[in-house]
Amino acid sequence: MIAHRFTIVSPDALPEHLLPDVEHVLAHIGWLGLASERRSVGDLTVIDYRGKVPPLVPTHADHDHDDMFAQLRASLTALGLACLHTTSPVGTIVLDMDSTLINEEGLDEIAREVGVGHEVAEITERAMRGELDFAAALRERVALLAGAPTSVLDTVRERLTFTAGARELLAAAKAAGCTVGVVSGGFHELMDPMFDVDHVRANRFEIRDGHITGKVAGPIVDAAAKAASLQSWKRGFAAAVGDGANDIAMIRSADIGIAFDAKPALRESADCVVPMRRLDAVAALLGLL
Repeated sequence: MIAHRFTIVSPDALPEHLLPDVEHVLAHIGWLGLASERRSVGDLTVIDYRGKVPPLVPTHADHDHDDMFAQLRASLTALGLACLHTTSPVGTIVLDMDSTLINEEGLDEIAREVGVGHEVAEITERAMRGELDFAAALRERVALLAGAPTSVLDTVRERLTFTAGARELLAAAKAAGCTVGVVSGGFHELMDPMFDVDHVRANRFEIRDGHITGKVAGPIVDAAAKAASLQSWKRGFAAAVGDGANDIAMIRSADIGIAFDAKPALRESADCVVPMRRLDAVAALLGLL
């Protein structure tokens, strides 16, 4: 028998009229000894359903179990809820930085500081939607920063803000003994002082005489590099959290791929969609809080 957990997280009161439908689906697809437990994580409402399932469950003659589960998840997500089905405790968590662990896009903030904010933000948005090749878009954006003094990096770093629940997620993961990594298409110069985690991988600016040259130093951290980083850091069951098209490969390579307040391209590839901008919701879904 395999132990299963299905968790629902709501920023408000749970929609009571839907819960019998959830229980019906779980019972129908073979969860035995089905039980539920409610809890609170800050002002979030959380309900955990637990049951045990034989390794092989005969498919019902009239229904496909995967389709039923997919429809259940889609219905809950459409209501602004987050839900996740797991069978193993998480051992590794890998997160994107920009617009995930922090609220801002770091490169856009640097560009705004040096007066090319509109041009860079437009390229960023198209790249995050998957309309542009990430590496080419990154080089184009960094080129617009040529000549900016490195002091701008300190100025921008001071105004970056952690996403709600980010500190709670990182602390809970550390307390649980998880391996935690941050991998980003952003830049080490902004990231390194911010995070006390096991692994960090990002791009670096080419800098000469105290100024940004407009080039990226070394290989670019793109979608493939993000997925490779997850695999190299992985210890046990791995979860990946991101928000943009550049996270798709990483999300797909994880045991659990979580689309956090994400662009449509990533939502379609993820196992779980978190529509609320709360990283403590991710911690609750993973059973860490």
